[in-house]
Amino acid sequence: MPPFVNFGVEFGLSLLVFSLLGKWYVWPFLCVRPFTQALLLLLSPFLLRYLGLMSLVPGVVEPAVTRSTFAFYQAYGDFLAFFFALVAFVLVRSRHSRALAIVWAFNIFGSLEFLHSVLRGSIAGTGGSLGAFWYVPVGYVPLGLVVHYLIFLLLVKRSSEYCPRTTARAAALAGAVPTEP
Repeated sequence: MPPFVNFGVEFGLSLLVFSLLGKWYVWPFLCVRPFTQALLLLLSPFLLRYLGLMSLVPGVVEPAVTRSTFAFYQAYGDFLAFFFALVAFVLVRSRHSRALAIVWAFNIFGSLEFLHSVLRGSIAGTGGSLGAFWYVPVGYVPLGLVVHYLIFLLLVKRSSEYCPRTTARAAALAGAVPTEP
């Protein structure tokens, strides 16, 4: 089987499997959790996005890949997505009033960056063999796309449940009990 076809089959099957698992198990699990806890769980896998920098390491991929525009955009795009994810995670965890805006920015950028890397690698090529890095685009990227979708879904359906710390303090001062710890 030619590598391009193999990639398409593996990517498609991974996307199918992760989509089904997300629909059948992850989304129902998240629906019974407090919004902030559910959002933190969904952000967690992206705290490893810095690992995309390995596409710049000769030996993990062919040396020609490390010098390609594909590797440059993919590696630094992943690193920037990691940074957004980390900031979003910390802000949500601390219940900052601007947290959801950063989560939206991360989720839009992160999902577009994944799609850009897959399309750039598929259409323009990667510059050589991906070697051990092959597992990232056929395993982690489909998982990431499904989790990005679940974050969008959670934000659209339940973001009104988010209780920033200032709101929680005001509610406590008024005698009301905040909805989330």
